[in-house]
Amino acid sequence: MLKKIKLGKRSGLKCMVCFEQISEAIKFSRNGHVPIADGIRCDGKRELMRIVDHLHSDAHNAARKADENQRLWLTQADKHPWVKILKNHESEIIKNLIELAVDVHNDSKVLTLSANSWPSRSLSKMHANAQIASYGEHGLDSKFASFKQSSSAVHYKNPVIYREMLDTVAEITMESVTNELKIAECFTLQVDGSIDKYSIDNKFITARYLDKNKVMKNIFLGESHSSKRGAEGLLDSVIIVLKNLNLEHTATQNMTGLTTDGESANTGKKSGLWVRFQEHLKKEILCIWCVAHRSDLAFGDLQTSIVEVKNWKSNVKAVATFYRSSAVRIEELQSISKQSKNKYYRSPEHFEVRFVQHLIKLSESVWNNLKSIRTHWNSIITNTSGNKTEKSVAKGFLNLWKEGGDQEYYTALMMDILYQFEKLQKEGQKSMTTLCDIETTKTAVLASLDIIKTNCFPGGKEEGLQNLQCDVELEYEDDNDNNIRTRTIRNSYVSTKRCVLSVKNEIILSSIEFLQQRLNCEQKSKSVDSNYS
Repeated sequence: MLKKIKLGKRSGLKCMVCFEQISEAIKFSRNGHVPIADGIRCDGKRELMRIVDHLHSDAHNAARKADENQRLWLTQADKHPWVKILKNHESEIIKNLIELAVDVHNDSKVLTLSANSWPSRSLSKMHANAQIASYGEHGLDSKFASFKQSSSAVHYKNPVIYREMLDTVAEITMESVTNELKIAECFTLQVDGSIDKYSIDNKFITARYLDKNKVMKNIFLGESHSSKRGAEGLLDSVIIVLKNLNLEHTATQNMTGLTTDGESANTGKKSGLWVRFQEHLKKEILCIWCVAHRSDLAFGDLQTSIVEVKNWKSNVKAVATFYRSSAVRIEELQSISKQSKNKYYRSPEHFEVRFVQHLIKLSESVWNNLKSIRTHWNSIITNTSGNKTEKSVAKGFLNLWKEGGDQEYYTALMMDILYQFEKLQKEGQKSMTTLCDIETTKTAVLASLDIIKTNCFPGGKEEGLQNLQCDVELEYEDDNDNNIRTRTIRNSYVSTKRCVLSVKNEIILSSIEFLQQRLNCEQKSKSVDSNYS
């Protein structure tokens, strides 16, 4: 309790209880000071009387009680009042916490329910358990049990506690992740950005690594954002995650690659993330351009170089906009589909899919609803009380999307081609894909495009269209088309309406060429100009 200390050349005593519980002792002291907690002289009768008076003072007694309670709490003794209360409700609290931990961990694995939806799900489960207990006690003919839980039972059922538990689960999990990466043979990072509804540019960092058994694994390291701009902010976001996980030193030794999209802030040759991160690590690593983003650039090149593809896409989007802008038209189209016993396919939202997948879903919606859409356009035209502008638009659509017309054929052809792009992009978006897998998929996609060039793709939309129109001969030759409009005499050999076979041939050849250009595997100096993951 009292400890002998040296005060210069003299001896002194220090009350260790008051020293350790100084905040509690000060509350009961006369003037807010407890000198003996820091040490006082004890070489005289007067000084010894002061020490004795302190041992009987309220401040010392309060410090002694606080010290005793702390000792009891650490030993979990039943004499501590809080421990006694907690142990009386221990079973109920532990049950609630276990259920909470299991629910949170399960939600983090299946990636479905959010923190805000969790309480209602948990409370409904409690209600169901109460009803089952009522049936078990009073029989199945008993009345429906009302849900009246005590406040203590729902003490932990709120989004704040859920989030805290989720953070706890994440901390425990990330400790094991950090240890695995430290003993891994090597690892790479993937950096992807996304702006949330609060306009915060978040960067999501994932890692792939080889464990000691040479098995490749994928793990999410965390979300990060920086107040800095451009490539400097990207680098700062990655470094923040590495610092939080204590992986900075491990990265300089075992990190071998970095995958990003094609944003200039990432791929800039002089000050992009690729260059900056290699300078930070003081070594060269394999910097990779995501294949999904890279192949999407190939399709963008295709639209730019071939005007028919650009016009086809505009026409498909125009049909979707025509119906999306009017709830009445959608309702009428659904009614027509139901009457004709055809399934109605809704148009996709922009946030549902990525890259060419959105265009595929949009094309499928128009393609599968085309029969009902034509019927709806005819009903608009024949309606005597309809709007003149709407009738004019419907006539234009009906002429453009006529049965056996070029627009219908281009839709079938482009869907077959887009499926090949989608196959490549989906392979690139898999968490465990490798460069060898991408190269294999790329070879298969190019082979499929080569098949489409000479024939229809087996089981594709173009083949299905030709089977439906087997009795109708498509007018492929320019000489048989009465709607050809030529340009001026100096460009008399250039037509604004080419035959579909020549357009198809150019689309296929351009697709193959652009994919080969965008997905070639070359590394120049310290950064990869056109790589894939």
